Amino acid sequence: MRRFWGVAVVAALVLWMACSPASAGEEKAGPIIVGLDADTSSGSARSGESIRRGILLAMDEINGQGGVLGRPLQLVVKDHRGNPARGVDNIEDFAKMR
Repeated sequence: MRRFWGVAVVAALVLWMACSPASAGEEKAGPIIVGLDADTSSGSARSGESIRRGILLAMDEINGQGGVLGRPLQLVVKDHRGNPARGVDNIEDFAKMR
């Protein structure tokens, strides 16, 4: 059940990013960036690594079938190190990415 929700969240984010108004007028140029904010270095690092591996597995399947709207997916991981304030900063950084 956890895997289902993880894949569902990734799929929803990818579709939202691919279909957003900002990307509607763009050429199909670069990859679609998928952001992961997770603990990858402190107490829950094993969980963060499991999430990262699951996302990469799903992205490999999607990219192997031509990506999303002809664009490949690319994962960017930011480590919040178990600090909620750092997680907020990471999400704000993701929002600035194009």
